[in-house]
Amino acid sequence: RVPAPALGLPEYGHGEGIVAHHLLDILANAVFIVEFLGFKAHTRVFFNGMLCCDANENLLKQLFDAAQEYANQSQFDSAISVLQESLYSGLDDNAIQQKIEEYTQARNEQQLLQTLEEAKTLANRLANDNRYDEAFSTLNNFINNHYYSASDYVMEQAHTALTEIQNRYADTIEASVTTLRAEGKYLKALNLLNDCLIPDFDRINALREQILAEKPTYLCEMEDFLVNSNSLEYVWSDTVKDSIGNTYEGGNVYQFYSQWYGSYCDYYLGKKYTRLTGIVAVTDYSSNYKGKLVIEDGDGNELLTIKLSRTMTPVVIDLDISDVEFLHIEIKKNGSSDPPRTYMIDFAFEPVRE
Repeated sequence: RVPAPALGLPEYGHGEGIVAHHLLDILANAVFIVEFLGFKAHTRVFFNGMLCCDANENLLKQLFDAAQEYANQSQFDSAISVLQESLYSGLDDNAIQQKIEEYTQARNEQQLLQTLEEAKTLANRLANDNRYDEAFSTLNNFINNHYYSASDYVMEQAHTALTEIQNRYADTIEASVTTLRAEGKYLKALNLLNDCLIPDFDRINALREQILAEKPTYLCEMEDFLVNSNSLEYVWSDTVKDSIGNTYEGGNVYQFYSQWYGSYCDYYLGKKYTRLTGIVAVTDYSSNYKGKLVIEDGDGNELLTIKLSRTMTPVVIDLDISDVEFLHIEIKKNGSSDPPRTYMIDFAFEPVRE
């Protein structure tokens, strides 16, 4: 038996939070038995380890508490430094190393969040200057550069910031599209949506679907239904001018250029359209000869005739084509002279709607 006074411990209860006295009795008996069996050296190591176990745990807790104080103030470098100084000091190195890794990740995330804030500030400033392409690039570069190193939280914050800028840009596009829709300029609205910086953004897709649902079918979209033609060509110009000086926007303008052997086109409509609208005018560089534009159905029934000359006033057409399966448009000459070159401006087919 180990006498209590020899170790400075009370005979009953616990000894200053280190080892209970009755446990020392057990250890003493264990020492005697093990030494009797010839394991004296190993006994000393075991006994000393038992005495230090609780003390080490207390020191480790104090170490972690000190590191956490720094971490609570986002001073992760100081927290890591405290832990690194205690490595290989007899405490639990594995536990310390785990804490170091934890604070290292927290420090890296803090640094990435700071970098993200700088990117967001720059992106917003660029957006304010209407430089949305650069704003998108700023945030996309952050996302791409840190895709594998950033946490899910950081990536979520970055994508949220990008979406906010995209919505601001979509606001400007929607305002322009709304104006164009009110003016009936659906083709121009579609081009704006398709050519914008974020053509696949959800709001842009929704606007595109709305336009497609309400717009007519333009002549420039009827290429697959053109059965036959001669001397018909698309006008690749932003604007065109007629023979009396009127200017029109391009994009859906065709012309019949003068040919003595005839200019015409045939379209298959399949009775899927109700009205044909557009403007007929003579080109600014046409001859002084006269002619006429004739629109017929597939059976040769005349639907409309327009006399053509350089001095003519452009004719706005609005033609009922509800029962037309094939549509024939032809420029006919007056006598032996070539007919004038003629524009078909903004020809549009209103589809049958359910």
